[in-house]
Amino acid sequence: MNVKIEEKPAFKMFGVERIISMTNGQNFIDVPKFWQESFANGMVEKLEKASGIEVFDDYEGVLPVHAVMSYKETGDETFPYMIGALLLDNSDPSDYEVNEIPAAKWAIFSTEPYQVEQTTEHVQALWNAIFSEWFPSSGYEVAIGARLEMYYKAKGTDEYCEIWIPVQSVSTK
Repeated sequence: MNVKIEEKPAFKMFGVERIISMTNGQNFIDVPKFWQESFANGMVEKLEKASGIEVFDDYEGVLPVHAVMSYKETGDETFPYMIGALLLDNSDPSDYEVNEIPAAKWAIFSTEPYQVEQTTEHVQALWNAIFSEWFPSSGYEVAIGARLEMYYKAKGTDEYCEIWIPVQSVSTK
């Protein structure tokens, strides 16, 4: 599994939020549905423009739109999920909710490159592997704080996703 541990300073994200239920794995249905609806209703396109990141034909790097979740308490069986963008100097967060993501030590996991239509299966498989394979033997546990899905453009038509999870050593309490 491709993982790196990095300290990152605080930053901000802005976007549109939905409260997602985890009951009976509903999150694995509702999160992709939220993305599908957001593409269909033009919200992702509006966020791309508001992000200030311009993607061109041979572009490689961070894409304009990402997701952040679990950045506030919403209940035992739910979590907040925001489709949004990094707040940059040239971003326009007007009409969006803004959230500060505190400085943290992050475990950053990366998918293999995939085609855009394979996003859901690659991202969900990585989430499952992180909690079933990596955490049990890593010496780390999840720290309180936001979790992110950061999306990137790779060479050609490929994309990949990084999942960022705040961590602390198991002995740190």
